[in-house]
Amino acid sequence: MNTGNYYFSTRINGTFEEGEARLREALQAESFGIVSEIDFKSKMQEKLGATIRPYKILGACQVQSAFKALQHEPFIGLLMPCNTVIRESEDGVIEIAVVDTMMTMATVKNADLKCIADEV
Repeated sequence: MNTGNYYFSTRINGTFEEGEARLREALQAESFGIVSEIDFKSKMQEKLGATIRPYKILGACQVQSAFKALQHEPFIGLLMPCNTVIRESEDGVIEIAVVDTMMTMATVKNADLKCIADEV
């Protein structure tokens, strides 16, 4: 697992479709539901006529944790859902990244959210 300033990532073997299926299964196993999905490859082709490697953003949410967060911080929705990225890298390997919720929630400066972020 690799870490960036605001995310955790890993590289896996297989096709993009296999990686996406594994990501969805892993999120579901941790009680995350997919609440949004953006296929950037399709959007870039549609809007700009640009061709990029496969790239999707899946917005994942633990509904109970999201509800608790909203009770403590009414505008927390600006930082939700927890985004995950799956992309095909230049060398053809599939990369999956998830946002570091502790870093994201730290920007809010609300102590009540730290406990919720710990759960997520």
